[in-house]
Amino acid sequence: MTYDELVWKIGIQLPESIQRDACEYVLDKLEYVDGLPRESDIPKGKMQEARQRVKYFFQRFLVHKQYENSQFPSDTTASLIKVLETTIDGMQKIKG
Repeated sequence: MTYDELVWKIGIQLPESIQRDACEYVLDKLEYVDGLPRESDIPKGKMQEARQRVKYFFQRFLVHKQYENSQFPSDTTASLIKVLETTIDGMQKIKG
């Protein structure tokens, strides 16, 4: 399943620029937050799948928070942590 198909399947309609910004934000967090998997921890050939999982979980987060105008809500932090924890679980399943 492609990213576009995934977005369509779960019924998320966000402007492309917001999707890109949101996904890059989370991918940056994955690089800098202690305890989160780094790209080097993910086997070759699995990074695309890992990124798709990050995008999926973060898109769900954005819908839940009614993300608007490319600004993160002030109460983002706690919810973002939960999203990242879920993403870690997904990445660990990818790693097997």
